Amino acid sequence: MFRWHVRLGKPDPNLGIVKTGVSRCEVELQLGEPVAAIQEDGGCTRCLYEYSQGKNPSVGRAIAHGAMDVLTLGLWEIAGTPIEGFKGTKRRIQIVYGPDNKIREL
Repeated sequence: MFRWHVRLGKPDPNLGIVKTGVSRCEVELQLGEPVAAIQEDGGCTRCLYEYSQGKNPSVGRAIAHGAMDVLTLGLWEIAGTPIEGFKGTKRRIQIVYGPDNKIREL
């Protein structure tokens, strides 16, 4: 019933590492798996990533949602879960990796 882990959010990815020459592994540590990947001629791979910004962790928010869950006997989940789901801004970035799996172009 209690989904406090969802309420805590997720830190914004460090986009400062996304630059030419950085390995795909390092990028995916920050952005996660690509939502789409297309193999191109010459061994290059074009990947599309989606990430959210503005969903930073908040212990205070998690406690407030937990208290509302208790006070409403769980009914707060009906309103609280969608509210948290709309927080943050969803963004996309496209990255082309060379045959060596390092960023070739952004």
